[in-house]
Amino acid sequence: MLRNELGDLRRERDQTALLRASLTEDGDLKAALDEHAIVAITDPRGRITFVNDKFCAISKYAREELLGQDHRLINSGFHSKEFILDLWSTIMDGRVWQGEIKNRAKDGSLYWVATTIVPFLDDEGKPRRYAAIGADTNNGKRAEAALRQNEQELTDFFDNASVGLHWVGPDGIILRANQTELDLLGYSRDEYVGHHIADFHADQNVIKDILLRLSCGETITNYEASLRCKDGTIRHVLISSNVLFRDGQFIHTRCFTRDITDRKRVEEAERQNAALFSSLIEQAPMGVYVVDSQFRLHQVNTEAMPAFEKVQPLLGRDFNEVMEILWGPQLGPQLAEIFRHTLDTGERYISPPFTEQRHDIGEEQAYEWQTQRVTLPDGQHGVVCYFHEVTERARAEQALRASEDRTRLATTATGVGIWEWNILTNTIRWDTEMFRMYSVTPTPSGVVAYNTWSEAVLPDDLPEQEAALQETLRRGGQSRRTFRIRRDGELRHIQSVETVRKNAQGQTEWVVGTNLDVTERKRSEEELHRLAADLSEANRRKDEFLATLAHELRNPLAPIRSGLQIMRVSIDNATAVEKARLMMERQLTQMVRLIDDLMDVSRISRGKLELREERVELAVVLNNAIETCRPIIESSGLELTLSVPGKPIFLYADVTRLAQVFANLLNNAAKFSDPGSRIWLSVDLEGGEVVVSVKDNGVGIAAEMLTKIFEMFTQVHGPLLQSRGGLGIGLSLVKRLVGLHGGSVVAKSQGAGFGSEFVVRLPVELSTVAQTKAPSDTGEATPLSSPRRVLVADDNEDAVTSLGMLLQLMGNEVRTANDGSQAVDIAATFRPDIVLLDIGMPELDGYETCRRIRQQPWGNNALLVALTGWGQEEDKRRSQEAGFDHHLVKPVEPAVLEALLASWTARE
Repeated sequence: MLRNELGDLRRERDQTALLRASLTEDGDLKAALDEHAIVAITDPRGRITFVNDKFCAISKYAREELLGQDHRLINSGFHSKEFILDLWSTIMDGRVWQGEIKNRAKDGSLYWVATTIVPFLDDEGKPRRYAAIGADTNNGKRAEAALRQNEQELTDFFDNASVGLHWVGPDGIILRANQTELDLLGYSRDEYVGHHIADFHADQNVIKDILLRLSCGETITNYEASLRCKDGTIRHVLISSNVLFRDGQFIHTRCFTRDITDRKRVEEAERQNAALFSSLIEQAPMGVYVVDSQFRLHQVNTEAMPAFEKVQPLLGRDFNEVMEILWGPQLGPQLAEIFRHTLDTGERYISPPFTEQRHDIGEEQAYEWQTQRVTLPDGQHGVVCYFHEVTERARAEQALRASEDRTRLATTATGVGIWEWNILTNTIRWDTEMFRMYSVTPTPSGVVAYNTWSEAVLPDDLPEQEAALQETLRRGGQSRRTFRIRRDGELRHIQSVETVRKNAQGQTEWVVGTNLDVTERKRSEEELHRLAADLSEANRRKDEFLATLAHELRNPLAPIRSGLQIMRVSIDNATAVEKARLMMERQLTQMVRLIDDLMDVSRISRGKLELREERVELAVVLNNAIETCRPIIESSGLELTLSVPGKPIFLYADVTRLAQVFANLLNNAAKFSDPGSRIWLSVDLEGGEVVVSVKDNGVGIAAEMLTKIFEMFTQVHGPLLQSRGGLGIGLSLVKRLVGLHGGSVVAKSQGAGFGSEFVVRLPVELSTVAQTKAPSDTGEATPLSSPRRVLVADDNEDAVTSLGMLLQLMGNEVRTANDGSQAVDIAATFRPDIVLLDIGMPELDGYETCRRIRQQPWGNNALLVALTGWGQEEDKRRSQEAGFDHHLVKPVEPAVLEALLASWTARE
């Protein structure tokens, strides 16, 4: 608007110039100018002889009021002497004068006129009259003044604003910044202006988001950001900004930066104070609850919760209602009024012996309680109540007398000691809890000498504590520290907080402090450090185990791959093929054993392993274990010596799991014994226990490893043991399985090179008369009466192909599928007798494939078997729920497949 008015002013000046150029002595001068400009004519002495209508309008005088008057009536006193001298000297010389003249209207208002004064001369060259032709520049003057004022105000506002201001161009470069912003961040103008704004943001994602939103025309308000100061510190700020666009072009941003670092610190301090307050309430060794300034129940600690069990909801509830629920409509309001009085006046209330009938539970209860006004973390007053339920004590006279000793101040009840030091009088006063904390006999007045405290502090800690206290006095405010004292010969950790207070004259007068015994917390922290170290060690052992597991699983793969190559090149050499096959079976058995051990440890750790206990003869268990380990014992050239009692020994145990225990011990002995060594397996009866010993003369065990060797993933290291292998889980599995049977196992050794012995103790069955169970049928599976239609589905192409070939060699008609959907489609036309399904197939898993087959009429007659690598109890349960008849874990023995085919024959 201001620029438009200035344009109008320029056009008016141009028109005036044209009029001035057209003036001549001839013609009617008055008529020529009356319609085009503000015109006044004076005689040589400056008296007004003519004014046109426009002159009257702008001066607000009537023509009659002006004629004959001196021109100074309207313009006197506004211009300097130099201005007046220049004007008169010009026109007196007969020259035309141009300029702006400031006038006063009749009503006192001021206005400006762009004026041209033309002198008209007589024949002698002397002025006989003067014509003043003008244009109104008042609006332009106001516009110019307003524009200058606005620009000046903008500059003043920008430069002197109490908040940081900066402008940023569309390329992110800082164009302008005020001193407040520079002072906030500590940069000089050259270090800040002309640099990219992102250089000063600690979080690049924040400034990218700000610039993007601003470039889209969005106005952002109170956007929280972190700016990097020149000294490396971070200032937290709120940014409010928008963009000045002109004709759709991004000119610059207009950003306000408000420092909230102190607010952030205050908020964090308030949060910490609130947490500390809440923690002190919660950790108090008595019932504590807090009523806030709105007379609502604000906090109840764990000790106090049972007293409010019948009040629901509890927190935030009006305290009058709470008291009435607990104590009834008569006593409840009276008790609530006590709290109200403490809240309003700050007067502490300590209850006399209090035994009343509880309204909510209908029982008489006795309490010791007191109220005290406190300042809550939100800065408002509240009331804290400390209480003990002393019902039982109140029923006994002796306990009643002791109750007075247990009524203490709130700080005593919470274990916080308070001390006060008057700097002006050098008087130190302790409360009761401070005397107790330092094991000092209380003085009647509570006044103590300085050395009462200083002599209790450990000499190593005292200088630092005294220096910290003096620094607190020097700077005022509050400080916190922890030091150690020795009390009754015991080392205790004390946390101290002190606050400096000044009197009305501004002098430091008081230091008020609290002491809290944090010894137990320190011990807890030390225990946490120890646990962290244990966890680190466990992680190290886990990593070592994973590396060993990879090694142990690769070991069998090498001979299996070699065996496959032997069978490929020796197809006509039956002896070589059979030897390779036996070798591959041994290695595959070893891999399966490793995986089974892992699964068993996992089940035991999660409490998922269930023992199938029955009455069994120990000899059967040991024979099963020996048969399992015989191949490794014989292949290693070891001699096994047995020593067992002549009479049978019966246990109540899981045959498979107990055989697994002794097989692991025999396998361990064989693994760590050199060829030609001996292994002794002996059995003895000692009271109600059977003692089974597995002893070898192998590499032995170091003394420090005898207890650790049963821990998970533990392996004995040494030059003699690097090639022995093992995952470090076998002995852990032994210990856990023996423990599940109510027994124990220990390891013995004289050290490296002296062999080792593992002794297992198990409870025996008390009955001496035993009925042996009929031996189980160990014959071969019943051969199939006729070929069966078998469908095999597995997303592993090699697995499904090899299993299909094996089933075909058994004389069956076989179809294969690589996913569940394909299996369902094939089954609809093939109508298999037996379906072997992998669980983890794509598109349609084994569970859903089983359900869909079972939904078909012909599907109810099929034998459905889950053949999978998932063998947890949860996996087996899900298989049963889906409709499977059996759940087999890969790799499956061919004899098991033959048994399944035989079971189908039996179903017919």
